[in-house]
Amino acid sequence: MSKISLVHARIFDGTEQPAIENGLLSYEIIPEKPQGTLSYVGPCDTAEAIAEIAASDITADLTGYTLMPGLFNCHVHLDLFHPFLDWPVDNFGPAYRSLIMYRRLAETLMSGVTTIRNIGGADFVDVALRKAVDKNMLFGSRVIGCGEVIIAHGGHGWNQYGSCECSGPAEFAKGVRRQIAHGVDFIKICMTGGLASPTEGVGDQQMTDAEIASVVEVAHGSSKRVAAHLSNDGAIRAAVRNGVDCVEHGYFMSRETAKLMKEAGTFYVPTIAVSHAGEYLMAHGSPEYQVRKQAEAQEKHKQALRWAVEEGVIIGVGTDLLPNDPLEGTTATIRETECLVESGMSPADALRAATSVSARICGVETITGTLAAGMQGDFIAVPGKPDEDITALRRIDLVAKGNRLAFSRVKGFEAPGFNVATPGYELDGATMIKW
Repeated sequence: MSKISLVHARIFDGTEQPAIENGLLSYEIIPEKPQGTLSYVGPCDTAEAIAEIAASDITADLTGYTLMPGLFNCHVHLDLFHPFLDWPVDNFGPAYRSLIMYRRLAETLMSGVTTIRNIGGADFVDVALRKAVDKNMLFGSRVIGCGEVIIAHGGHGWNQYGSCECSGPAEFAKGVRRQIAHGVDFIKICMTGGLASPTEGVGDQQMTDAEIASVVEVAHGSSKRVAAHLSNDGAIRAAVRNGVDCVEHGYFMSRETAKLMKEAGTFYVPTIAVSHAGEYLMAHGSPEYQVRKQAEAQEKHKQALRWAVEEGVIIGVGTDLLPNDPLEGTTATIRETECLVESGMSPADALRAATSVSARICGVETITGTLAAGMQGDFIAVPGKPDEDITALRRIDLVAKGNRLAFSRVKGFEAPGFNVATPGYELDGATMIKW
């Protein structure tokens, strides 16, 4: 067992409390306990802190750094493949899909994202990855998985291999039960059209109220939340009316609907990055209609997010791109967080959206998303003060998950990054950044 103390750091703990200007974060590394917790988070000059430092095997000076919780990305498809095709094709096969999704999960962790919510994919690989990571068979970001996306026959996602197509309340209930039987953490449905199909409009509503209510009833009966792909105002209102827990995208949403979401406590994961990813889509060979629909949605999507911020909707961070995909000079996750600031959030609130608020959305707020004694040791170190200047988040010099270092460039506390493959190479359907 080794005890480590990181001293003289600013600590932004992910709560409403102001940053600690001269802080200590300490933890223990116990080989037989890979999911380690923090033993102390607080000021450096308390009696408890002094005792923690005195008992430490390793002490590292983090002067000039802000320690904060690891980032979340609440809208990820680890088996993402570009360009989208107009018909369902299994591009990978189950065995290769498992490998490619783990590679992406490892790269996600290296980019500072310590927890993801995988919001749909084939073969229940996300559930398998969650089990493997939780058991320390593999090292990677935490996974919150939903298994298959449940959609209407011919609805949004019908052209993606692995979707669960249903018609009528009874079939949708059966689809939910199928996901629950495979051990998912939450349920994902597609209620409307989207940007990735030539045959549907973003104004479409593809599920009836009875179908939505059936999904929610069965899911909530098993203590599972429901997240819904939603593109237009009327469908968002139907989702809120029928008890859907989280709105994904919300490309076209009125201020009045944002007020309804606030009143109902409905979560919102805007994925603003994906409607600003025109160059990304073109680089990946996306057809003209996808790029055009993305561009047409951009301004209204930004307005919807601004209204949601102003009305106090509970907003988390998600991208609909791979968490570490390059976007406008940084990663998609960090760019999404910056977009929240550009839409009216303070930098501190945007960081909370990317950490503690997203932990609430994922249902893991009792174990991660904030820094405190007894919480899991998921944290990053950022030079500067990202709670005051969000662009400071563009440089992350240390990532730890469960007290285990993924990498550290902190002087005197360097640790090489773990590696599952040669970094910086492209995988099918996505662009990888260099570590």
